[in-house]
Amino acid sequence: MTTITDILYQKYISNNNEPVGMSKDYLNKPSYFDDSFINFQKAPNTLMYILSISFIHQLLNTKTTYKREKYNSLKNILDTQFLSSNQKTEFLSIFQDIQYIHNNLCKLVRKYKWKNSVFANQHDLIMNPINENQYFVCSILQHDRKYLFTKSDLTKIIENALTNSPYIYAEPLPIKNPYNNSIFDKSHLYNIYFFMKHGGFILPSIFHQYFLHNFHLKIFRNNTECMIREMHIKTMTENHNSNTDLIRDIKRMLEMYNDKCTKDELRIRIHKNFPENVLIRAMKPYLHIYYTSNYSLCILDKTNAQFELIYQLNCFKQKSPGFGRKIFKLINNLFIKKSKKVQEYNTEFSQYINNCYYNNYDTSHIEIIEDNTDAEKEHIISLYTTVFPNNMINTVANTWYSIDDNTDEDTDEDTIMNDNTHEDTIMNDNTHEDTIMNDNTHEDTIMNIENSVVNNSEMMDIYDDDELLFDDTFDD
Repeated sequence: MTTITDILYQKYISNNNEPVGMSKDYLNKPSYFDDSFINFQKAPNTLMYILSISFIHQLLNTKTTYKREKYNSLKNILDTQFLSSNQKTEFLSIFQDIQYIHNNLCKLVRKYKWKNSVFANQHDLIMNPINENQYFVCSILQHDRKYLFTKSDLTKIIENALTNSPYIYAEPLPIKNPYNNSIFDKSHLYNIYFFMKHGGFILPSIFHQYFLHNFHLKIFRNNTECMIREMHIKTMTENHNSNTDLIRDIKRMLEMYNDKCTKDELRIRIHKNFPENVLIRAMKPYLHIYYTSNYSLCILDKTNAQFELIYQLNCFKQKSPGFGRKIFKLINNLFIKKSKKVQEYNTEFSQYINNCYYNNYDTSHIEIIEDNTDAEKEHIISLYTTVFPNNMINTVANTWYSIDDNTDEDTDEDTIMNDNTHEDTIMNDNTHEDTIMNDNTHEDTIMNIENSVVNNSEMMDIYDDDELLFDDTFDD
C-alpha cells in the first residue's frame, strides 16, 4: 500500500525528481520536515497539499488494513462539511488519478509474476496429467506459484467446504487450496466463479449462492442453511466411515417402518445373521428418504419423505416378500438314504429406481403424469394411518393426491366417517390371537417336512430351529 502513497507524494506533493520511498522510517528523517515546509510554500494549492499529506499520514499509521483505511480516509474527506463541493471534486479527481496509476502498476506486476512463476503441480487430485491450455483447467496464482485445477476438482473442493455440517448443523468452511492448505483470496474465488460460468460448465448451485452473498460466510450460512442441509443429506449415505453406521441406520429405519405397520404381513423382517453387504446394497437407496424425513428443514419435504418412505418400503415388501429370511435346502443323496440340510439366506430383492426420466418422455414437458394412481396410493396410506396424527394425514392427502373442491358440509361428513374407522381398527387388532395360534403350528410343519420325501433340487422356506420368527429386534 506504500506504492499509492509514493505516487501521491511524487506527483502532487514533492517538487524534486529524485525517487523517494515512503515508509514510517522516512517520516523520522530530519530533512523530511524541511522538505515538507519548502514544498508547502511552493504548492499551487495549499488545501490540496494539506489533504494529501493528511491522507498519506493516515495510511502509513493505520492499525487496520491499508485498503480499508484508504477508502475510510476518502469517505471522511468527502463527508466533511468544511469543504465545498468543488474542493471535494478536486480531491476526488486526485484520488482517481493515483488509483488509476496504481492499478496499472499492479496489472504490470501481475503479468510479470504470471509469466515468470513456476507450476506447483501438473497433475489433478487423482494424478491425471493436465496443462493450463486445456479448456477444463483453471490456473490460479498464489504465493508466486501457479496451481492447476480441473473443473471437477474445484467443484468437489467447493462443495466439501460449503456443505460442511458437523452433527448435521451447517457450518461452512473457507475454501482452501489443497496443495498448500492456504485459503483462497476473494480474487481467486471470483476467478473460479467466472471460469465456471463462462466456460460452458454447470455452475454448482451452492457456489452460485455463495457468490450472490458476496462470499460472506456468515450471511451465506444464515440465508442458505436449508440448501446446505439438503446437500449434506444427499451425501450422508456416501460419507460413512464404516458399514457399522449404515447398518445401524438401516435397522432404525426398518424398526420405524415395522412400528407403523398395522398388519404383520407388511413388516420387513431381516434375520440377525443376514449378510450385511447384501442388506446395505438393498436398503441404501431408501436411506436418503429416511434422512430427509428426519433431518430436513423444509416441512413439506420432510412430510412428503415420511410417507414416501412408507410407500417405497411397502412396494419393496410386495416385490420381495421373502428378502432377509433364513431358508434351508433339504437335499436327498442317491447313495445314502439321508437328507442333507443346507442353510442359506434369501438375497433376492427388487432394485429401487429413482427419477424415472424415461417414463412418458415424449409428453413429460407438457403434463404431469403420476407413476401411480391416486386410489393405489390412498389404499397403501390407509394401511398406516392409524399411527399418524390427523394433521399429517391431511398433509399427505393434499400432497399425494388431489382433492375435489367440496363444500364445508361435505368435508364435515367425511371427517365424521373417518372417525368411525377407529372401531374397525380395534376389531382388526383382535386378529393378533389368531396369529399366535398359527405360530403354534410351526413344530407340526417341521415334522411334516422331515417325514416327506424331497427331491434333490427342492427348496423349502422354513424357520430356523432356534428361532420361531425372524429376528425383528436389533441390538446396536
